[in-house]
Amino acid sequence: MLLQGKRPATTHGGILQRQQSEAYAKRQGYAKGRATSKGRRHTMPMTIDQLHEHRMQYYRHPISNVLSHNRVSIYHLWTYITNPLLYKQATDTLRGIADEKERKAFKAKEFDYILASGTFSSRNDQGLIQHSSLLCIDIDHIGYEQVEDLKQQFIHDEVMKENFELELAFRSPSGDGLKLIVAIDLQEADHATWFLALQNYIRLNYGVDIDPACKNVSRACFLPYDRHCYVNPLICPF
Repeated sequence: MLLQGKRPATTHGGILQRQQSEAYAKRQGYAKGRATSKGRRHTMPMTIDQLHEHRMQYYRHPISNVLSHNRVSIYHLWTYITNPLLYKQATDTLRGIADEKERKAFKAKEFDYILASGTFSSRNDQGLIQHSSLLCIDIDHIGYEQVEDLKQQFIHDEVMKENFELELAFRSPSGDGLKLIVAIDLQEADHATWFLALQNYIRLNYGVDIDPACKNVSRACFLPYDRHCYVNPLICPF
């Protein structure tokens, strides 16, 4: 069964620190077993102004283009993904290609992309100017029919709500994967530590794996068309 049952809810300290060894925690400057109050969010919810801030680097296709077109916000990203005039044709074409190598080449050539975790002077980790406090994760090859079900489970996951503010959730360009953009608290832990926390939580509770390349701050995220893209309700109340 693809989606496994949820484990009992835990505090955000439990999710984060359960993933860290004592040595790693010390290197990050955290006390082992740091106490947290039950139900406390690790991060304050974003305001509408923050959701409109230009905090992600946006690039036009192809993937070989390393000159950024501009910087975008969560709001812009949602309007791009849900606009059929921008990415629908490329998305439909990609999903009609049977050969995996051809699909990969087409995606690299025809899809715009973002670096979700910040603004950059160059397209690599060393080029990071300012972290966006956002983490983009990919869950690949879970099955076309399962994507929407898994997305809804993440949206309504109470433990996730206590730990990570889900900003966007949308179907991958291929159609059989899911992309999530979540807010993280960089005062609590660094980018890589939050990635490991999410990776382990999702593996334990849902039985699926995050693409390990998402641990890189400069990881590129291709932008598909998805009219059912979930967005933080401050942008568009559901």
